[in-house]
Amino acid sequence: MIGWILAGLAAATVYTAVKENEGGNNGNTSATKHGVSPSWEVKTISMSEYPPSMDVKPYMTDNFYIGSYLCPCCRNNMYKTVFRMGGEEYISVNGKLHIMKRLFTCPHCLSFYAPIEGHRLSDGSVYFLQCKYSEDYIPLISHYNSVGTTQGRPDA
Repeated sequence: MIGWILAGLAAATVYTAVKENEGGNNGNTSATKHGVSPSWEVKTISMSEYPPSMDVKPYMTDNFYIGSYLCPCCRNNMYKTVFRMGGEEYISVNGKLHIMKRLFTCPHCLSFYAPIEGHRLSDGSVYFLQCKYSEDYIPLISHYNSVGTTQGRPDA
């Protein structure tokens, strides 16, 4: 299902949570970096929830499934993935690392939205990344698909 995505891999920075050895860091979580950083930003937007229509594909990839949020730019349904507890992703925003537990994307606009920790997407304050070209979007979708899951988390 994601073969076309994997064909376009290029460098992009993603941060994956890694548990440190119990002895050295008391089990604290740190982030490991891969590649070159995309430009995430904090944005205030108006998100609306709407049940997906029956003509929308339920899965975009193996681990991105249809969500109930509409893209604030094009009003199409967005797709969602969830990162496992202990396997959260980290993104760099203005030089600081921020945790991502869930990620939403609009394949039409090539954009990503992540709720700020402790908030829901509908609260309006989000981490936002807009890709200009599919060549920038494809490696990110590929990476997030490989570490994401369709299983929910208890900390909604």
